[in-house]
Amino acid sequence: MIWRKKTVLEILTEINQEDHKVAAAVQNTIPEIEKLVTGIVERMRRGGGRLFFTLVPGQAAGLVYLTPRRYHPLSVCPTPM
Repeated sequence: MIWRKKTVLEILTEINQEDHKVAAAVQNTIPEIEKLVTGIVERMRRGGGRLFFTLVPGQAAGLVYLTPRRYHPLSVCPTPM
């Protein structure tokens, strides 16, 4: 594969296209996200903690709940490539 320099417009357009994938991926998994967040809220009411959500378009999405002493991976959902 031959690499070439891209224009600023090309780079910004590609970034924008990738951003659109994030919204679609989140929309498709809202029911699962709702279940996870509901469970996390219940846990937080019993002792606190922090919630982190990550999404890598085309790879995976995950939720992690952190308490002062523990790391609790709650879910990792592979997304279609």
